[in-house]
Amino acid sequence: MTEIQPQLPERLSALNKKERSKVLKQCDKTHLCISDAAVRPLTEKDVVAALGVRRAIVLPDESTGGFWVRAGDDEHNLFLERLFERGLPGYTARTVDRGGEEWRRLVEKLIDHGQSPLQDQTEEANEPKSTSDLVDAQVGDGSVLSADECPEVGSPGSGLIETSLEDSSSEDDEDSDSDVDSTTEPELERPRKRARLTPDDALEVAPSTSSASGIQEPIPQLGLLFAKLPSELMAWIFELCLEDATTFKAYHRTLRAILKLGGRYREILTKMPSVWTKITSIWPNPYTRMCLAFSQNRLIHVEGGPGRAERFNEFISIIKPHKDRMATLKLRFPSNLWGRIKNMLADPIPSLVTLSLSLEDAALQTGLALPLGDALTGEIGRPLDILGGETENLQRVFFKHIPSFWDPRPFTSLLELGLDNGTHIRYADLTSFLRHSPNLQTLHLANIKFVGGVAHIVAETILLPRLTKLVLAEEIEPLGLGGLYLSLTAPECNILRLDLRTPMGFIGNVGFAERVGPTVQRVLARNKTSSLLFGSHINTQSASWTSEDEDRRGSNEHPLSFDISFRSRDVDLASVFSTFVRGFQTSLEGLGDMVVDVGHSASGAIANPLGLDLEAVVPTLSPGTFEGFPVVEVRADVVDGCLQHLKGLMVPRESEGWSFGVLKTVRLYAIPKESLETPLDESAGCCLEEFISDVRHKRYGIRLHEPRPEEMDPMTFILEGTFAVQREMARALEKGNELWGIEVDHSNAFLVYPGDEEKKVEEKKGEKEED
Repeated sequence: MTEIQPQLPERLSALNKKERSKVLKQCDKTHLCISDAAVRPLTEKDVVAALGVRRAIVLPDESTGGFWVRAGDDEHNLFLERLFERGLPGYTARTVDRGGEEWRRLVEKLIDHGQSPLQDQTEEANEPKSTSDLVDAQVGDGSVLSADECPEVGSPGSGLIETSLEDSSSEDDEDSDSDVDSTTEPELERPRKRARLTPDDALEVAPSTSSASGIQEPIPQLGLLFAKLPSELMAWIFELCLEDATTFKAYHRTLRAILKLGGRYREILTKMPSVWTKITSIWPNPYTRMCLAFSQNRLIHVEGGPGRAERFNEFISIIKPHKDRMATLKLRFPSNLWGRIKNMLADPIPSLVTLSLSLEDAALQTGLALPLGDALTGEIGRPLDILGGETENLQRVFFKHIPSFWDPRPFTSLLELGLDNGTHIRYADLTSFLRHSPNLQTLHLANIKFVGGVAHIVAETILLPRLTKLVLAEEIEPLGLGGLYLSLTAPECNILRLDLRTPMGFIGNVGFAERVGPTVQRVLARNKTSSLLFGSHINTQSASWTSEDEDRRGSNEHPLSFDISFRSRDVDLASVFSTFVRGFQTSLEGLGDMVVDVGHSASGAIANPLGLDLEAVVPTLSPGTFEGFPVVEVRADVVDGCLQHLKGLMVPRESEGWSFGVLKTVRLYAIPKESLETPLDESAGCCLEEFISDVRHKRYGIRLHEPRPEEMDPMTFILEGTFAVQREMARALEKGNELWGIEVDHSNAFLVYPGDEEKKVEEKKGEKEED
């Protein structure tokens, strides 16, 4: 495929080949700077001062009132990097597309000036020629390839590229065009000789060069291989390099690395508007301006985080004039910018598809209703009017920590809606919106505030035929979301998360079990494994039934998953919830494998990481809680040496039944004793060896030194954290990972062997004596 060249102007065609090549080369290195406001004319001194180059050439463009600007050949790459990194105060720079009207005007300007003021005559007369002028290599199709079209490394001091290739900084220092003054004449002669060779010969005879640090650098002629490729193929290669980036930061890291190569790479990349449409505040604002300029008139996707306040404030000012091109707007911002964000969103944005707003300093994500900052106090409940009511193309809205009042009724075209922590809304408006949103696929409501009435079961059920993901959570206070759930019918729901604070009678409601049944059945038919979790959250206890993936980790983001959780201060929660889960055994023809996680409920210790003066509530568990469940794994947080509570739960008295008949794994997490908020219960004393021995006896019905029956499945204990072991266990684990026929996995544990403590005391005593 041959790259199609634009038709040359008549006056340019009249020049001989050498003069024509010189004019075209100067055109490619020239940029047009347009004034943003009424400022004084741009001069060479202004460019030198702003960009830190040694010399600059400036010509006026009478048609636009702007100026044609370029630097000397030896500083071309440095000039480009700093032009788009720092910018010229009061001016917006842009490249000139070959073949366009601006390009034709520039060609006429250069021809009118004869040998062109843009040619640096002083440089030719007094200094060695730059590498750009010395290298003219013939490529496969007979066209001329200048050195600028080979890979070049930009100045390390420019700061334009901050990639993961930081270990090549020494190579940058060696190859940077900004270091031309320090290059001796013999070093400039070598590229001249190599460039006169054909590409194939050059690759055979030209060795790779070494930097001062001894790192092998790529041979300059490697660019000749890419020079043979058509621009369309090069552009496709660049797109492949970028498509694997999963975040905006990774995307621009790759983009800037390609841009840093300079020459033809930069030329092709800057003429690909589609790759510049992802706008982020991570990089300096001049780079943001460059991305917006190169994206031309394409739709853009904007993602901004707070970072430094003054820089993010400027970022908002930069993107605001381009809001009509926004397809995606995702902003995380401090509360003092909330007013500016609202003003920007007050008018319609016809192209906007996704809107995500999050206040970073509005509240803490700890499940506590903490007061808002002074900057947001006046915003509580104030109406939030966005996009002027024109929401035809808007498909996704996500608000987090936004305390304003919002009416969702005009947004019936949404596919996804997420309101998290603090958004005020009328329950009647919400139900009306849901009733008129047949295309809604995702609904996420967590810790919102209902205004003008509480949530309740509506008379007429709301059908959501395409809803696949539903999240309803009331982690801070009861909101009545259970009533909303019973008002919905979502036959295609495959991801369900409920975190509710309801009376105990709600859990046993027949209608509730019928609602969750289809989702639970679809998930367990595929995953086969679920878990029961019991824990405490500050001043409440919780009980959860959650699906698990193949690795037996929580899978709330799996295409098929459920997480049904209740919070309460009622001591009967664990018993009532277990009865609710047990009711699915008949309807689902078994529950598959189950994992029981009791957290620190059976540790005898109370966790209060925030140090708040609140009455703790610990789940009331008994061996009967798990009766009839196919439990294959038990997980627990324990205090080393105080395992009696967990032992009483798993190893009941002879009169009580054994609830763990298919148990295969016991996973123990050691709670650091120094982190405990309450004194240990002395009656809970039970060492690790005693606990393992009693569980083994109850599981297999054999004495300590009797072998495990071969027909019964083996059992594994997994330890994580610090545990003290006795001599018999220490000797057994020194020989392998087996104790009494039971595997003990201590790869993630720190075991304290007998005598370690005495040894530490003696060492400290010896140190004191030496002192």
